[in-house]
Amino acid sequence: MNSAILDLIEKVAARVAEGKLAATDGSAFLRRLIHGPALAFVVKWTATPLDDLALELFKSLIPE
Repeated sequence: MNSAILDLIEKVAARVAEGKLAATDGSAFLRRLIHGPALAFVVKWTATPLDDLALELFKSLIPE
């Protein structure tokens, strides 16, 4: 599956693993992605309600 968002997350994770990006910067990126409007917009337009539940789960597990 080709997904620009997943590609971006993988690139951030790789940069953290390589020491090119601090882990705090990587976690800040994930918090911004999970709690931001862009991902909420994408999830809103998906056909399955499980995506909505997954996003809410991530929001509860990863505080702002």
